[in-house]
Formats: sequence, structure tokens, C-alpha cells
Amino acid sequence: MPRRLKFTPQLFAEIQRRVAVGQPAREIADRLGCDYGSMRVMCHRYCVSLRVPGKRGGRTMDPFRTPPKSLELKLPTEVHARLRIEAGKRGVTTRELATTILDAVLSDDLIAAVLG
Repeated sequence: MPRRLKFTPQLFAEIQRRVAVGQPAREIADRLGCDYGSMRVMCHRYCVSLRVPGKRGGRTMDPFRTPPKSLELKLPTEVHARLRIEAGKRGVTTRELATTILDAVLSDDLIAAVLG
């Protein structure tokens, strides 16, 4: 069982340093001896990103890409629940997972394959 850890500014700095060198969030939590879920919550609360710089959903980010636009979707409860579960397994937010899925479907021209 991971020990209870006090999240100090120094600890957040260490987390950011490890993220910057590409260490996965689960590994960071293990190395620091804290619970992965607790670390994610505290980092979110204090606006500390656990994303590896330059990566998004396993794809390299294009520096010339226009800033993302906002889109609100009304999802059926079952679909949202399934997205939330899958996102939790992958250690990302529901929004990040939905964006990654839509990006992959559109960039790989999979609309016909998905919709039949």
C-alpha cells in the first residue's frame, strides 16, 4: 500500500521535472511512493500537468496547428460512463480520451469503418 505523502511545492516541482523527461505518471507515483489516483487529483487541483510535453494521445503535436476549438457534446449516460472507465484505465481525462478517439477516426479516415 502506498504511503501517505504530503504534496508540497517541492514535490510538485519533482513531479514536473519527471514529466518533462518523459516519465509516465504511474511510474512517477510508484517512485515517489504515493497513490497514482491521489497524485492525479492533487496535480489537477494545483494545475500541474502530467502530460509529457510535445505528446498528445501518443501522437506528436504539430507546432503550427491552430489552437483547439471548444465543442460541447451531449452524450448518453452509458456512453459517458464507458468513456470515463476507459479514460481511467489509460490515466487520462474523459475529454482527452474523446478528443484522441475523434482525432484518430478523422485523421485515419475511419468514419465509414466506424459508422458502417
